[in-house]
Amino acid sequence: RAMTEPVTPGSIGTVAGRSIGILCGAALVVPLGWVIVSPVVPVTLRLILAGLWLTAALSPYAALVALALLAPFGSAALAAFDAPPVQYTEALVLATLSGAAIAAARGRHAAARVLSPSVALPAAAFSGVVICSLAVVLAVSQVGLGVRWPFVRGVAIFLARDYLLGPAEQWVSLGSAARLLEGVLLLLIVVRQARADARWPVHILSATAVAGAIAAGMAISQLASTMGALGSFPDLVARLLTSRVGANVRDTNAAGSFFAMTAFIAAALALTPGARAPIRRIWIAVATTLFLATWLTGSRAAVLSVVVVLLAIAAWVAWRGSRRRSVWWLAAIGVVCVVGAVAVGFDPRAMDRRGLLNTVEERGAFV
Repeated sequence: RAMTEPVTPGSIGTVAGRSIGILCGAALVVPLGWVIVSPVVPVTLRLILAGLWLTAALSPYAALVALALLAPFGSAALAAFDAPPVQYTEALVLATLSGAAIAAARGRHAAARVLSPSVALPAAAFSGVVICSLAVVLAVSQVGLGVRWPFVRGVAIFLARDYLLGPAEQWVSLGSAARLLEGVLLLLIVVRQARADARWPVHILSATAVAGAIAAGMAISQLASTMGALGSFPDLVARLLTSRVGANVRDTNAAGSFFAMTAFIAAALALTPGARAPIRRIWIAVATTLFLATWLTGSRAAVLSVVVVLLAIAAWVAWRGSRRRSVWWLAAIGVVCVVGAVAVGFDPRAMDRRGLLNTVEERGAFV
């Protein structure tokens, strides 16, 4: 039957898309395979990677939920199993991307039509900027050397093996670009899954909030264990005001950003219309814990971001809601913002004692 059916541009595009999916999945298996067969990586961690890849090849949705639960604890898993400092979080992402790409190439059903705009064009534009920037950096690094083959060989070895196992050394920019492109691919895969069932992204977000709650619990318990040996109340207060905890992430500023993001996800899940009262209370407790953990990290940028988002929420509610409801929302958000501003401006945990203005200027430069 396939031999007698006419060849159309649509069928050619389908075959080309599936071929690209298979090639991408196979290419991502190469660096992942080095981790799975490496004797320095504990067997348990290798089995998790292999199982995640197989899950992604069979059910990308289930793999994305599992990735949302596992990814924040990549560093914690290495410490728990006394493993060498490999890029385990990136390995989890590559396992999901590789299996999902192969699953997408295997699929025979057309994606459902959706009303939301496509993200393909902005994803392609952002990826193009990343790739062009990387090309400039790599080209500048080779100015005046005149040696091409060792450079190409070094790039290939890094992408195939050392991206996950070895130190970045002179390929830091290459590794950073690869992680940005990983994020773009994850976004496209989530969008593809959303077209099959609109509830699946909500499940992925729920898993993200659960992972954040677990990490916040680890951070709070870590702080509680260090404060247990202190006897007097003034010592407890002093430790609470000067400690910075991140639990699963060494960079406490990154931990603060993670907790702030997941706190708003949990808050949104708590405010979802139709949610049952027990589930709503659980998400409220999770959001409260995550906001507390955000402050415990000592990240002033994260706290300031929370204040900015709350101001935006207050403005939106005041514009859309009734006058009485708007007054209560504005009053509540105003109190939170004042407390947050005071906490940011007078936080004694600023290690370098820089002013708040310098902190804001640096983030502005990033933007």
